[in-house]
Amino acid sequence: MKGQSKSKSAQFKAKDGRRRGPGHRGWGKKRQPSKYLRPQTRTQISKTGKCILKDVASAIETTGPIMQLRPRTACTVPEKDNPSKQEQNSYRMLHMGKTCEMFNTAYQQHKLQSPKCPTYLEFDFDAEQQKGVCWKETLKCRYCNFRSGQNNLYEEMQTDSRGPKTAKPNISLWVALMDNPIMGTSLQEIFLALNCPAPSYTGLQRNGGKVGPRMVEMVKEDLRRERTYLKDTLENCGYPRLTPIPVEGDGRYNNPLYWSRDRNPFQPATQSTYTISENVTSDKKIIGVTAKNKLCRKRTKGSRCPEHPGKCSASLTMDAPIGCEHLATEEICHDFLTDREPTLISHMTTDGDSAAFRGVQKAMREHGQTVEALRDTRHLAQSQKKAADNAKFSQNMFPGRTATERQATKRKFSVDLMKRCTAEYDIAQKKFCGDSEKLTHTLSFATDAIVECYSGRCGGTCTEHSLVCSGLPTDCWPKEYLPPNSRTLNPTLEDEETIRRLVDFRFSRSTITTTRYGTNTQKSEALHRGYSKSNPKNVTCAVSFEPQIYSAIHRMNHGPGKSTVLKCAALGAPLPEDTRVTRQLERKQEIYITDKKRKKSSVYRTRRRAFVKEKFEMYFQKKTGTEAGYSKGMSDPPIPKSVTRNKCEHSYNKQQK
Repeated sequence: MKGQSKSKSAQFKAKDGRRRGPGHRGWGKKRQPSKYLRPQTRTQISKTGKCILKDVASAIETTGPIMQLRPRTACTVPEKDNPSKQEQNSYRMLHMGKTCEMFNTAYQQHKLQSPKCPTYLEFDFDAEQQKGVCWKETLKCRYCNFRSGQNNLYEEMQTDSRGPKTAKPNISLWVALMDNPIMGTSLQEIFLALNCPAPSYTGLQRNGGKVGPRMVEMVKEDLRRERTYLKDTLENCGYPRLTPIPVEGDGRYNNPLYWSRDRNPFQPATQSTYTISENVTSDKKIIGVTAKNKLCRKRTKGSRCPEHPGKCSASLTMDAPIGCEHLATEEICHDFLTDREPTLISHMTTDGDSAAFRGVQKAMREHGQTVEALRDTRHLAQSQKKAADNAKFSQNMFPGRTATERQATKRKFSVDLMKRCTAEYDIAQKKFCGDSEKLTHTLSFATDAIVECYSGRCGGTCTEHSLVCSGLPTDCWPKEYLPPNSRTLNPTLEDEETIRRLVDFRFSRSTITTTRYGTNTQKSEALHRGYSKSNPKNVTCAVSFEPQIYSAIHRMNHGPGKSTVLKCAALGAPLPEDTRVTRQLERKQEIYITDKKRKKSSVYRTRRRAFVKEKFEMYFQKKTGTEAGYSKGMSDPPIPKSVTRNKCEHSYNKQQK
């Protein structure tokens, strides 16, 4: 057809032999897309992405493959700009007094050198020099050739060592960095976001290497003063100075201790911290700590830490067990006994999964001191809840139409039973603190009341023996953790005996003896959360691990405001008094103390308890399901089940009888 031929002979030729494009395709015809594409950037598609896109594109109708061309490079002429003019819009951290002194001195010098110059002094950014977060600056005049001398706009550390002196802010900076989960790279990002030149990473690490060991020694000396202050407190209260004291302890690991089969054949944890706190005062301050580390960046292939030459940050070999808490407590107790006045321990409170008591007992036995092991009431309650979850009850004990509903009611029953036993124990402990005989006698009758109450026979037994349930319809244990339609249970005799065994888990004579003082390790658990502020578990710091832990200890013992002032003074960079900075630190310390008292008040605890009750009521009213749309392996293909075949033995292989 005319105008539709695609052969070269049918195309129009110019006189110079050049061929024109294809002929007119007719009106209303859709133009074919170009087979060439010129991208704007050089972004590359991964091999996996190409494989997926190829399969997707095969299902789409295309006119043919598209050829990709190189991106066109823009031709630009570089323009000369004035860097000094651009630097005028940035920021620097300068010492206020030294900056004023520099300008006044430079103004007087310029006035003597060029008395007729209009005098416009500005920073000479080509001559400035950065020292960490501080600066050495020079002034120049815009209208003449005047240049001032280089001025240190920071205070210097007074040391006897040779070389340039360190700026005080570079040391004080690490007081804050040791207490926060950021290091050099994050600090550089903060400075750059503030339009301020960031300090070099190498310089920051060099200053951190100076501050770290001094921080550890300073806090160790502070812990010795805390133990001495504890003896002064005993003496002021009428006790001998060398009276053995009760303590509590717990360990913290950066990774779980259970076996990781595909990554580490040893215990996966590489850093551990064990902390001991006193149980004499209400502050429960830290008096001893040990930090173990398996990480080292100086180790070479074929060498072992900490035996290789050079400085090693590891204190344990990689194959050494890091979960032996009895070794950590033994080391801490040896430190207690080396004080000028030895610190003796009478009672040690730990959780149920720790052998730390053996280390304390071994160390104190050398000085003739006997140590008694106490159980943590909070962990004991959690163990009781797990035991109730795993206990076997009759099918009709818990109301519910399906097995899933009955199982959910059972799990809520275990929580309610734990809360009931804890409430009975708390009131009895306040009445007979330390008297195990009276506690055992009172709580043994409370056991009968609890069993009768959950069996639907709440009445005279609760009125006579229970400490939290009067047995009256208007004043009884509310069972608020159970659904409203499931608060009447149907236990059999075997179920009642199971409930009695679960209650005896808390109220038996042996358990009451180890929990008669009501001590727990909640302070240690709170310390672990405080450690996470300075040394989070998702950030591994091989060198600064120990200084971060000791810095966090000092902050939690003294408070954030007071700790900052004391650490800066101990490191040789004291903060001046009666400035806006010190007033803000004092205000921060006041807020910390006020908030600490508020969280210990009965009003705060009652409000938290009411909020928990409100959430349970909301849950029961709306009948909110517990399914969150998440289940492990819900989209994975099912694992094929093994087919069991009936194997028969051939007749020729059978043995004759």
